[in-house]
Amino acid sequence: PFPSQNMFALASGVGARRECAPEMHRVDERVFVVVGECDCEGFASTFVIGSELRYDAFANDFGPYNLASTYTFCRFIDNFLDTNVDGNLAVVTSDDPESVANAAFLAGAYLIMIHGVDPEATALELGGLLDSAAGFCDVTPDRSTKGFLLSVRDCWAGLFQARSLRWVSFTADDDTHFDIESYLQLDDPLNGDMHVIVPDKLIAMRGPKDLGGRDFSDTCFDDGTFRCRDFSPTYMADILNQFDVQAVVRLNEPCYDPREFHEHGIAVAD
Repeated sequence: PFPSQNMFALASGVGARRECAPEMHRVDERVFVVVGECDCEGFASTFVIGSELRYDAFANDFGPYNLASTYTFCRFIDNFLDTNVDGNLAVVTSDDPESVANAAFLAGAYLIMIHGVDPEATALELGGLLDSAAGFCDVTPDRSTKGFLLSVRDCWAGLFQARSLRWVSFTADDDTHFDIESYLQLDDPLNGDMHVIVPDKLIAMRGPKDLGGRDFSDTCFDDGTFRCRDFSPTYMADILNQFDVQAVVRLNEPCYDPREFHEHGIAVAD
């Protein structure tokens, strides 16, 4: 049964005026996004987005979540529905526009990646969430501006296109099934900070640097805490060779001698 909004009404004391209840948005027959504070009484389980998933911001950005987090979210819902025959699941998020945007993205991602719902139908299903969602901003370090904005709909469209082209699948019996362990290995800034964008065609990575013969070098803040790890072209070339990469297009400032890539059979274009 659809959980009653009344179960979330909060009272500050006996006879006190009831406060406005949190919003609820249906995602699936037994899955609901709950926006705002609640005790989630009446739900068999909860998934609190801010506690279960982590987003590592570069600057002023706050989302959307990466594929690993999106996959984890979708599998959690599927596992819940498989193991709970009757109970309802509450996906809980804060009511600020940024948190609502992340919740809307994840809820829509579940409909798209698991059920194949197209972005237009997803927007009709979750329109109430979209009304309160902020636009995702780029990673500009200038906090006085959010640069260009990416809508939740844009992100859904990208997921749907990738699924349609069989670039990625969250379905276990599909031969393009998402390999979360491999993704996390390459995504880790300590291992390469690399992502496959188009299978067998395009990889995105952070540019390497000349490190005086070392494979990698760690940089620390003034207080001694870890900041980042840089890699040499030779280190990156070994990984790129595993993907049969033929050429690197350098988009940032030249921080390495391209001959290190050439020695591994990889061309470099500026």
